[in-house]
Amino acid sequence: MIQLHPEDAMVDAMLRGWRAQQMSRGLKEGTIAGRERLIRRFHEFTNEYP
Repeated sequence: MIQLHPEDAMVDAMLRGWRAQQMSRGLKEGTIAGRERLIRRFHEFTNEYP
């Protein structure tokens, strides 16, 4: 399968891994979702990939 936007796929994969890591530490869904929203807003603002 060819990715049309591999950078976007990589960011999504990184955030999924980060979410799993936070869940394994027992953090609440609201905490995790808020952090993810912050990262996505920052990415949108900078228009750069990590």
